Amino acid sequence: MTKSPNHYQDTKLMDLLIEKQVPFAEGNIMKYVYRWREKDGVKDLYKARDYLNALIASEELKELDTQHQVVTPQVQGVYLDTE
Repeated sequence: MTKSPNHYQDTKLMDLLIEKQVPFAEGNIMKYVYRWREKDGVKDLYKARDYLNALIASEELKELDTQHQVVTPQVQGVYLDTE
């Protein structure tokens, strides 16, 4: 039987994410930050940043929508289509 890598051995974070019903983007941010030293190093931090940037852009769109503005937010060079 093949032994699982260390970053799959500890299920505390997964248990917490499930228990608290953490949404997908936030869960991935936490996952990548939690495991970056054990798995893919700085590459995982970039992944966490990508999810965080997407989450920020999504929340900005929600704020703009509640204010009835038509501005498209830009996060790290990524434009989100508001239509």
